[in-house]
Formats: sequence, structure tokens, C-alpha cells
Amino acid sequence: MFHLPQNQFPFRENPTTTFFPYPAAIVSRQVADMLRYVSFILVVACVAAWYGPQALKTPADHRRIEAQKSKPGGGASVKQAAARAQPMQTSHGRKVQLRKGRGGHYRADVRVNGRKFKMMVDTGASLIALTAKDAKRMGVYPSPDKFVYQTRTANGLARIALVTLKNVRIGGIRIQNVKASVHRGKGLDTNLLGMSFLNRLRKFNFEGDTLTMVN
Repeated sequence: MFHLPQNQFPFRENPTTTFFPYPAAIVSRQVADMLRYVSFILVVACVAAWYGPQALKTPADHRRIEAQKSKPGGGASVKQAAARAQPMQTSHGRKVQLRKGRGGHYRADVRVNGRKFKMMVDTGASLIALTAKDAKRMGVYPSPDKFVYQTRTANGLARIALVTLKNVRIGGIRIQNVKASVHRGKGLDTNLLGMSFLNRLRKFNFEGDTLTMVN
């Protein structure tokens, strides 16, 4: 009978030991290859997840995103966006509300003698103050000899004349015969809604970012 040498026999003599026909070095190499393959798949999946949505965006999408980022408050919440969408002036009967605008000012659409003008609310102004240009449009620009008063403005001293506005209306609020001043030249940049109008209201109050006027 032919006998294999002891060192050439591929099996262990102990029959209870689990048989594994591959050398340990081969197994280790196969495991390492599998781990490298799995790692490669994971890297590819991560890259696809990160750059995939970006690749699907059109040039117009990228321009819109950049434009939103460049705007002040471009990352504002939905609540802030909804607040910006609200009208700056609302009117319910004889109640008018103004929302605070740029620079923390309240601006109103005012009709004077039937013509529409923009005015900025100024509780520090004793009278409605009008620019020379708008006073001419209202038909209340006085003659040169009427500019006998002086007032201090942001641009320095200015000559003014006193006039009476027949009809001043904001929304459903209407006040007649309101005292006003007309500034000569370029002494005033914008029309001011002063206390000669506000004091004629039944009430007005500031609450948060809203000015409420009731007559």
C-alpha cells in the first residue's frame, strides 16, 4: 500500500478540527481586496450624493441662488419673507396703519387737494412740511415775499412760508384746513407729515413696527 509522507498530508489528524482548505495568506488577501472594494463603493456613493443634486441644477438655478445670497437678508426665514410681502399701508374705514420701512421711517401715501404724494411721518415737525417742487404741484406755492420765516433742517437754515392745505387725506382719514410750511429751494428732500396733521386725529400710537392712526 502506498503511504503519503506525514508532511505532505493536507488534513489535520484531529477529526474534530474544522477543515479549511485555503492557506491563511490567501484568505487575508481576499479579505483585504473585499474591504478595498467596499470602501471604493462607499466613496463613490458619497460623491454622488454630494455632487449629484448640484449637477442637475441649470445655470438659471445657480444665478438665482447667487442673487438670493447677495441680497440683504437673502437667507431670511419664511416668516420674515411673509412680513416683507405685507403692504406698507392699510386702511379700514377711518383707521390707517403704516408699517416701518427702510431706515426705521413710516411713509404714507397722502392726497393733498386731490393729488397723491409721498410723506414721511415726523413727530418732531410741528407742521406738515412740503418741498418746493410738490408745493407747486399742489397749487399752494406762495409768492417770494411770503418766505419770511426760517427753520433749521439737515441741510442747514432754510426759508419757509406758511400755507393752509384745504384737504389732506390718508386712506379713509380726511382732515381739512391743515397748516403747513413750504420750503424754498432745496432745503427739504422729502415731504414731512408733521404734528399739524397728527394732532387733528382722534388718536395715533406706535406699537412695534406699526403706526396706527384713527379719526
